[in-house]
Amino acid sequence: STGDTVETSAPLEPHVVGIHAHPDPTDFKAMKCYWSLRPESSNTDHQIAIAVEVKDDWREMIEQSATYARAQWRGAAHRAFSLVIGVHHKENKLRFLIFHSGGLTASQPLSLKDETGKLLIQKILFSIYSWQSPEDAGFPSFTDGCSFHLGNDKDTSLEWKVEEIYHHALSVRGRKTWVARLAVTTNNEVADDNHLTADRGPATVNTVGHGSKSKAAPQDATKGDNINSALGRLAISGTKQNPGNPSSEPLVEDAEPIYQRRYHQHGCEFIQHRILFLKSGKGPKRGEKCTIKLSNPSEAKRTLEAEVYAASRGAFGTPSTLLAFEAVTKDGSTLSNAIFLPSPNDTQKSANLLGLTHGTLDAGAAERRSFCGIMSSDEGQSLEECDTPWDLSVCLLHGMLGWLSYYQAGYFHRDVSIGNILKLKKPASREAFRVSTDKILAPLTELADTQPYKDLQTSADTLKSQIQKIRDWGENEGSVEVQDCKAILTDCDMAAEVIGYFSKEHDGSISGTPEFMSIEARLALECGRAYVQSPIDDMESFYWTAVWATLNNAKFPSTTEREEEWKRCFDDSGASARIMVKYGINTLVSFDLPDRECSPFLAVMAPMLQKWWELLWKTNIQWSLAWKPVKAGPPLPKELLFHQFAYKLIPMYVVLLEGEKEGLQGFSRPEVAA
Repeated sequence: STGDTVETSAPLEPHVVGIHAHPDPTDFKAMKCYWSLRPESSNTDHQIAIAVEVKDDWREMIEQSATYARAQWRGAAHRAFSLVIGVHHKENKLRFLIFHSGGLTASQPLSLKDETGKLLIQKILFSIYSWQSPEDAGFPSFTDGCSFHLGNDKDTSLEWKVEEIYHHALSVRGRKTWVARLAVTTNNEVADDNHLTADRGPATVNTVGHGSKSKAAPQDATKGDNINSALGRLAISGTKQNPGNPSSEPLVEDAEPIYQRRYHQHGCEFIQHRILFLKSGKGPKRGEKCTIKLSNPSEAKRTLEAEVYAASRGAFGTPSTLLAFEAVTKDGSTLSNAIFLPSPNDTQKSANLLGLTHGTLDAGAAERRSFCGIMSSDEGQSLEECDTPWDLSVCLLHGMLGWLSYYQAGYFHRDVSIGNILKLKKPASREAFRVSTDKILAPLTELADTQPYKDLQTSADTLKSQIQKIRDWGENEGSVEVQDCKAILTDCDMAAEVIGYFSKEHDGSISGTPEFMSIEARLALECGRAYVQSPIDDMESFYWTAVWATLNNAKFPSTTEREEEWKRCFDDSGASARIMVKYGINTLVSFDLPDRECSPFLAVMAPMLQKWWELLWKTNIQWSLAWKPVKAGPPLPKELLFHQFAYKLIPMYVVLLEGEKEGLQGFSRPEVAA
């Protein structure tokens, strides 16, 4: 078995591996193979270059090979593809399996017996031997995995080093989102590489995602990103977990998690990427830090997130975006998976994508995805790091105002989750939040005399009157122009344009992170039925984010088996399990259970969470009653209803916080027994 492993899995066991070095043939028993070698590796340790799987069933072979591809991406997150060789020992045939962000492209089965097949196999292997550059092997030239060379142009480009990896979404198909903190190491100078040796990764790596360092993080998946596809969520074979605690670390003693390594020794080159957004003003200086997000959005959404940030312009509760780009290669072509996809005239797209007979493994049509990046100046952390219940409650409010900032700019977020609301490490000065309905109401003036239009204006006016109260909760009390922002809502790659939303065709697909979807949206996802996501769904996602952050607070961890059980209900167990969490929290309040029955953090948060759910439930009923008569009608009344409810719940939340403020602020750290 391998000497390192993907988190929460047992070590993998490829049948054959290709390695970069020549082992001592007399010492095979002592030899260990690693997906990513560590600097202290011994002479008997070798890095896996290509894994080979041998089976008598192509489907099983693909599933097992996908685990090897995941392991390769864990060690080299930005590679364009992972190559695995599959051998069908009964048919005596071999396939080259190329996993990429759009799924899997496989060669035709090549015979290991006849001369033609053997010649074709040799030809492909020799083409691999001819690779001359990192790009030939699928690695971007502007990064080696530990450093980046980025900027608007060559004269102002900077060298950055990776200081900490916040999130790495492992998958064999999808966006493969990777988020890290970078620091400027040089300003038009040769990079000082003393901070990072050739085979050593960043000093700090947090790979379980969403800021959590102690548990498996939620899957960031959407139906629109093929949540139900066969390749979208393949389980890792050989997983061994503690049966008493399914979310605990695996029962593996001799294997370490795979760590990200430096991909190559060729250095980082400046590449003139396709700029999607560029913030005006002075750029970063030596020693300054930023957050970078790299992902592989679909063709239809490759520019979406940059467009959202350009429209919101760093408004309150949103990131301060520096640069957004679509990566290109040295020859100027888009860095994408297009080279692995069937041609437009190919009528066997599904078969070619999988290398199997049509219908054997349904993975949908080929997906073109390009490699995109977004840099922002904000340094954030998970809401799990909040110091007090009041701190968490205000961070959630600022996240809601960020949500409304996007909405007022014309975009509906649709993916509120624990990973997308970041508590800023230092409160950031932002232009004070302003309520503005001008843009979204401009196309709806003909409905100005209707009751929904008037209700919307009433809710907007209520929120305007509350803004000063919200400012007074911050550090810049009474400030009119500037306000301290404590949290931001990020990751807008699932957003939808609000204006004209119902004038376009919709397939009823559901976007978001399943563990934080509203109950209604999650039930629709589980049943496979079409569903219209509304602002009410996003507001409920804030509630479930609050519950998650409360149960998983890093400073005041859970103290009872009851809380551990509630946490496990979030591990993709479905909507019904989360309903039990809500009832459980309400029970804590209704029966006035003593603090010893739960963590002190939850004991203080529970009354607020109970009242918040009651508000959500009543508003959900109001939404259902209001939606029914307009559902089959023209687009504009439906759009107006969206706007009305977008402004409805945030003022309610502010009133709720005002009523619970004394209890939430009265939280004090429990005495620790000597």
